[in-house]
Amino acid sequence: MAIMRKRYDKAFKAKIAIEALRGEKTLQELGTAYDVHPNMIALWKKQLLGSAEQLFEKQGRTRTRKRPRERRICFSSRSASSRSRTSS
Repeated sequence: MAIMRKRYDKAFKAKIAIEALRGEKTLQELGTAYDVHPNMIALWKKQLLGSAEQLFEKQGRTRTRKRPRERRICFSSRSASSRSRTSS
């Protein structure tokens, strides 16, 4: 007989990971209370900490700011010598 793996939904993982971050109970105590192995709780806690900065990113914008466009100085194609010839 094959043993089925347990699957946990996102809300359940988040709830336990947040409790682990609080530090009020040990991972062993949380594992016993929720029938989850403490290594799984440690993994969920690590994943939560690793992706926490994404919560504060603004939608639709890139992280790095683009440099402002540099202005190009356009000079006329005529040289100074050709201008002096035509104005005489």
